[in-house]
Amino acid sequence: APDAVEEAARAYEAVEPRLREALAQVLERDPLSLCPSSSTQAPGWALDASLPVPRLKDGSGLPPAALALLIDMFGFGDFDEPYVGFEMVREACDRDSLARYVWALFEAWIGAGAPAKGAFALRALGWFGDDAAAREIGRLIKIWPGESAHARATIGLDALAGMGVVQGSEV
Repeated sequence: APDAVEEAARAYEAVEPRLREALAQVLERDPLSLCPSSSTQAPGWALDASLPVPRLKDGSGLPPAALALLIDMFGFGDFDEPYVGFEMVREACDRDSLARYVWALFEAWIGAGAPAKGAFALRALGWFGDDAAAREIGRLIKIWPGESAHARATIGLDALAGMGVVQGSEV
């Protein structure tokens, strides 16, 4: 793909001489740096020591500092353009332990009254939830609108889509 980009740049270079410089800046940008410059303080329920710790593939627990960064990533992740760091988390961590962790995080959020600022816990299921989480979220999104939780149901639908569940399928 870099060759195709270079070829396209050459075609437009005469029209816009600054194109090559701008293109170099974009291509040299580290995708991990595409995140907010400051983080928000994670709520207490998200830092509860009773939550299971995701395991690295070597069996060791994710270090506390890395876990804090993961929670931060959940806060600015987007389903349309997922943060590139999520792929690194998938590669480094045991999938089942991540699924257990994000489910426990979601339950902690619900237990805290499901505050809007903590909806990252529901979104986290979209990136790391398993089939059991998909079935339960599928059940809950049918209930939430009747509880005046339409926004939560919408995020739940996005989470299901993030898990690869086809909208309209039976979960």
